[in-house]
Amino acid sequence: MADALTAPSEAAPPTPAILAAAAALEGRPRRMFDRYGWTEQLLAAGLRPGDRTVALVLAHHADPAGYLPAGGRHKLGRLAWQAGMSRDGVRRALAALQQAGFIDRPDLSGWSRRVMYPVTLTLPADAPSASPAAPAAAAAEGEEPPHTSEAAS
Repeated sequence: MADALTAPSEAAPPTPAILAAAAALEGRPRRMFDRYGWTEQLLAAGLRPGDRTVALVLAHHADPAGYLPAGGRHKLGRLAWQAGMSRDGVRRALAALQQAGFIDRPDLSGWSRRVMYPVTLTLPADAPSASPAAPAAAAAEGEEPPHTSEAAS
């Protein structure tokens, strides 16, 4: 039996207008996504705890390029449930993350409220570029990089 996290989505299919807006977002230039660097910048940014939680849930659902397509598994209700927040709290967190430069979304006017907008995880424009060697450098200094496969103890 599938649980709420793995159940197939019952979202309405995206309309042609939504697909066109998502395609326009795809063409925007963006930095290469580095999940480790993005998470480090996010945690150092001084955001509210709820904003960070929503960002980390988005990162969990993002593809390797840091992209969540329109109508994907990041629907508002699912984000609220996974973050332990209200839908309004998630909306405020998404707006704060976009304002801070950690996510990019297309202009929200004209989008159906039934379909979740595409989201791209980004670094703020003033964020220093994280080098791909960041985890190796941390290990060389005696710090162990975070592990995603280990169970929390």
